Amino acid sequence: MNFPNSSTVSSLLIQATEILSSFQIPTPRLDAEVLLAAVRNTDRKGIYLSLYSLVSEEEKNRLHALISRRIKGEPVAYLVGKKEFWSLNLKVTPAVMIPRPETETLVEAALPISSFSPFILELGTGSGAIAIALAKESPQALIIATDISIAALRVAKENAFSHRINSIRFIAGDLFSPFKLEKVMFDLIITNPPYIPSSQISQLPAGIRDYEPRIAFDGGEDGLAVHRKIIQEAPCYLKVGGYLLLEVGEGQSKEVAKIISATPKFSSPEIIKDLAGLERVVKACRI
Repeated sequence: MNFPNSSTVSSLLIQATEILSSFQIPTPRLDAEVLLAAVRNTDRKGIYLSLYSLVSEEEKNRLHALISRRIKGEPVAYLVGKKEFWSLNLKVTPAVMIPRPETETLVEAALPISSFSPFILELGTGSGAIAIALAKESPQALIIATDISIAALRVAKENAFSHRINSIRFIAGDLFSPFKLEKVMFDLIITNPPYIPSSQISQLPAGIRDYEPRIAFDGGEDGLAVHRKIIQEAPCYLKVGGYLLLEVGEGQSKEVAKIISATPKFSSPEIIKDLAGLERVVKACRI
């Protein structure tokens, strides 16, 4: 695989797209644009503004290396080291799960709550995408973001720094464990827990299964092991009138709502749909 007939950005883009397509990559043109933009240190718009510019052998070699990794299944976000979320460019590495557009529904659901000066806890922050989006929208909020992975927290801290966010405190720990000795009460607990059933992981696309951190998506036997733990413990850390927001996978919302309804100190849960019309977030108020 090489680019013998590619001397311009346009011809290189066409050939890269053809190669990706021949390996059944789902979005060959988009991937080619993003990878070529990374090689040329620009964005996709910059690619189209320079279609007739000459490309160097070094650029060809760098694109060749990226495409070689892409056709093996490695996600584009890891190849270029970044992903957009909530119109924010965020650093991503294999230490963190790649932020998904549907998770923006979780942020949207939190905005009415974060419009005053709340104390917010995000469990399992990963890249910091949710916490940073909330901090951008509600600069008056004080946010604590936890993660069990030290490597993930390093990425989250870098993202907060690059976006000039200083209202987030990042803490290492598993879920509520950092607060066991001294109970801290929050106005909002928000989380996107792992929700893929363990038995289904082998069926996931290779880009997820083989590259993203399993701890971020393996939800146990039925996909809801972490949800249950959070729902059980959350009332101890939520102020009366505070809210719990959980992202769920397709087909899981009603079961999560049922778990919440059976838990003392929570009101009847509300289910919120994402832009695709899928039930994506379950919201409950502490009573």
